[in-house]
Amino acid sequence: MKYRSEIDGLRALAVVPVILFHAGYESFSGGFVGVDVFFVISGYLITSIILEDLRKEKFSTLNFYERRARRILPALCFVVAASLAVAWVILPYHQLIDFSESIISVFTFSSNFLFWMEAGYFDTASELKPLLHTWSLSVEEQYYIAVPLLMSLVWKYRERGLVVLLSALAIISFCLAQYSSTRYADAGFFLLHTRAWELLVGGLVAVKTNNYTNEDGNEIFSLVGVLAILLAIFFFDAHVPFPSLYTLLPIIGALLIIIYARQGTAVHRILSFAPIVYVGLISYSAYLWHQPIFAYARAISISEPSKWMMGFLSVLSMLLAYVTWKLIENPFRDSRKFSRKKIFGLSILGITIFICLGLWLKFSDAPKHRKTLSGENFLELSRKTATNYGLNKKCVQFLVDPLCQEGEKPLALLWGDSYAMHLALALKNSPSELPFVQMTMSNCAPILGAAAYGGRYTPAWGEKCIENNQKVFDWLKTQSEIKYVILASPFRQLSDIASLTLTGGKLIKENKGLGSKLFLATIKKITSMGKDVVIVSPTPTPGYDMGKCYIRSHVLRQHSSSCDFPLSRNNRIETYKILEALSRQAQARIIWLSEIICPNGMCRVSVGETLIYRDSGHLSREGAAYLGSEYDISKMVKD
Repeated sequence: MKYRSEIDGLRALAVVPVILFHAGYESFSGGFVGVDVFFVISGYLITSIILEDLRKEKFSTLNFYERRARRILPALCFVVAASLAVAWVILPYHQLIDFSESIISVFTFSSNFLFWMEAGYFDTASELKPLLHTWSLSVEEQYYIAVPLLMSLVWKYRERGLVVLLSALAIISFCLAQYSSTRYADAGFFLLHTRAWELLVGGLVAVKTNNYTNEDGNEIFSLVGVLAILLAIFFFDAHVPFPSLYTLLPIIGALLIIIYARQGTAVHRILSFAPIVYVGLISYSAYLWHQPIFAYARAISISEPSKWMMGFLSVLSMLLAYVTWKLIENPFRDSRKFSRKKIFGLSILGITIFICLGLWLKFSDAPKHRKTLSGENFLELSRKTATNYGLNKKCVQFLVDPLCQEGEKPLALLWGDSYAMHLALALKNSPSELPFVQMTMSNCAPILGAAAYGGRYTPAWGEKCIENNQKVFDWLKTQSEIKYVILASPFRQLSDIASLTLTGGKLIKENKGLGSKLFLATIKKITSMGKDVVIVSPTPTPGYDMGKCYIRSHVLRQHSSSCDFPLSRNNRIETYKILEALSRQAQARIIWLSEIICPNGMCRVSVGETLIYRDSGHLSREGAAYLGSEYDISKMVKD
């Protein structure tokens, strides 16, 4: 296949926005579309190579997978090995175990399934996953397991057969992507069946324009292609359903550049500019390096690293990419240095070693005995910051079960989201006895008829939340013994600019006080049954992860009190004001956790060896138990 320098330039146009998006630069809010551009390029180039071999009647699956092994595995092994070395030194126990699962999935080409099941791509937690970005490699490798074989099977029908095959698969995949974008957003983002069309349309271009020579429209169409990609990069964001109809913008942009950015056009001259081509040449290694570098920088930072720091790390990614391209990628692509036999042998050896390392990390006792620089055991630190589900992990939805009940003949209902969950152990460990039932669902505030909307919280999820709250309310109406209803949440839905899903799936982008009205109505419905409503305020937060800060202080051998913060830095002041106003209107009592956690105006992240916060807002299990026993939260509810 004839080399096209502008394709490497297009790779540069794809990788730089991805890196800057992951670095947190708001201007590149749609930089993630660079991955979609990569898919199109990959589909085009690989299909072109396969097509050329088919025409010459020398297509070989062995040759094909040899090329893929040379291209993918050497640099991947090198970067994962470096990432593992750093992970061993700084990652808490449970994150190291997660990392071990990432290694296994990377080298079984299934990391897209793993990250789909763990968290959404745009979730904050995903920024701390060093190998998150390998999901796209898994999608490509899964694609190339089947498609080349299918192409060789239909080749007896020549180009017509390939066009029918690729077109049919692309249409089916695109329809599945559009359907999943609103109902199964995470699955749609990560999995092959909703991503294949992006590679397939690149393949279709390879089949239909292989001998393209027409110059009419090259200039204008190639410029439109660049503009389409830039529009997606600068105007899309995490709220845009992806992949979906919106994805057509960068996809069509990439296609127009591939087809029309021919020699003599302005786009060809720009994309063929030597420095840009060089970035394209090292783009694969740059893509591999940037995510672990960013993830580890965030892991050892109290808050999001500064833009200057992320800019420096972006440049560092490029420098490491150049070294990797020069010393790892290029030598392994040279068949004179590494024969097919050596490549396959080393590939099998490398895959086996890393899978075994991943299994060893996951199942051996060695990671349990790692210690920080301050001598604290990593496993103990991870236990301190473990998720606080309250009475039981099962209590994450409407559930009438003894596991979600403390004491006989409950007098109180604990209702809300994860900020209600974390109070259960405070109530349980209070000196004053208060039998209660826990009914909680993550991110599902105790507001009848409304749910959070945005990101992974789709309308379908919102309807489940609304249904869950209605079940709790209907159950409460049958419980005459329940005297106290404890409502707890960060109450983000009360903000005027919060987006909501309403009953029936109706979406509200900015609720402009509707959330507050619905919460007030919920309180009045409860009080009309003769029950006493007690609102528990969300914990104060300075905007960084206090649990991570606590671990970091041990990793870097610092005093844990460095994580404490003044109450004046509380980011929830506006929420507190809204809650205070609503409580007066509804004549409901409020327990202010800020008064307990922040005596004398200083909020404590830990007291002695007891960790209060497990993350940026939730109480740890031991922290909740401590506050309950020390301040008698149950008595506050009853009084």
